[in-house]
Amino acid sequence: TGHFTATGSMADARQIHVATLLDDGKVLISGGWSGTAVRASFERYDPSTGLFTSVSGPAAGYHSHIAILLNDGTVLIVGGYNGAPLTGAVIWDKD
Repeated sequence: TGHFTATGSMADARQIHVATLLDDGKVLISGGWSGTAVRASFERYDPSTGLFTSVSGPAAGYHSHIAILLNDGTVLIVGGYNGAPLTGAVIWDKD
């Protein structure tokens, strides 16, 4: 049987975000909803330290999107919602 262990806290509270496992074992947390505002912020979680670090994100926020790790290590982020459905896509690169 499993168990839960508390870890670090994100810089921004969020829901309806997406967590993507990266090829280096870290996790990209993208977008989301704070309960009052759409989040444009991204964070990277490092399970070896339990820390979240803010990373660059897009100019506009969104939630309910899809994020897919591509073979080259970048993350394709598609669709979502920000007051209206979004039709665009962005690429996040850890470099």
